[in-house]
Amino acid sequence: MTRVKGDAKEGYVYTDTFTTEDRQFTKVMRGTAKDNNVPLVDLNEDSVNYLNELGVQGTTAVVMSIEAGETPAKSNSGSYANGHPQLKIDGTHMKEALTKQYARFIVTDLAKLEKDYSYLKPLTDAYTSDVKDAIVTGNWDKVYPEVAKDCLTGDNAYYRNQIEKMLQLGVMSKDSDGNFNPQNIMTVKEYISALTKIYKIDESAFKNYVDGNLTREVMAAINLDAYNMKFKSKPKYMTDYNGNNITPDDPNYDPNLVGTEAQYYPLVGYNAIKDRMSISLKFADKVKDAYNLG
Repeated sequence: MTRVKGDAKEGYVYTDTFTTEDRQFTKVMRGTAKDNNVPLVDLNEDSVNYLNELGVQGTTAVVMSIEAGETPAKSNSGSYANGHPQLKIDGTHMKEALTKQYARFIVTDLAKLEKDYSYLKPLTDAYTSDVKDAIVTGNWDKVYPEVAKDCLTGDNAYYRNQIEKMLQLGVMSKDSDGNFNPQNIMTVKEYISALTKIYKIDESAFKNYVDGNLTREVMAAINLDAYNMKFKSKPKYMTDYNGNNITPDDPNYDPNLVGTEAQYYPLVGYNAIKDRMSISLKFADKVKDAYNLG
């Protein structure tokens, strides 16, 4: 697959990135396939075409553009808990949303190649009926029912990977036209419904929350209540990796520590939040506790 240019501007056209003198991988791949008369799934060409179909914003959303809180993973350059430690987009590795589309290209290309390479037939015969139908019709809704039509390009694509996962888990839904409508304001009831399905806890425990447009204060309070219902102690993946927690309020705190020192905390301490005084007093304590959980 071609690599993604992390700092690409709108209108950028993706091309094969493996064309430098010391990295002519695709040229070698195509030449070898031709010389040996073996079937070639040219995922490089497929990836270039698809990334240009998505555009810069859609592409950025499905590669490793990690923001704070998205994953507690570590790398040689630091902890991903607070976003990429070098404040960049990893254009080599990808998120699940993109891997599924590359899988679609592979099975489709193999089906086309089977006409000239009959020994591929046992492989394509093993496809499920849904995949076979999708290859013929071009409609992959049954194979990937979690893909929302309005979350592929532009601003709506920003949280595509997370949206597809929520749809895949069945905790959120699309409308009758196959759209997710990510710009719509979420309601308190919708949020409670989704969160309790994820945590597998009783939705009725949140009956004291009044329905209406979801605010950050109410969301934080619901998060904290759900967390306390679900966990008896802090899960290991939400703590540091060595048992020595330093909170963001500590002057020695470094959000991008590496190795055994890596931690999973917010970028800054709660007291550094400039608009915290505007938080409703009713939810202030819960907001602070939820924030400090990371």
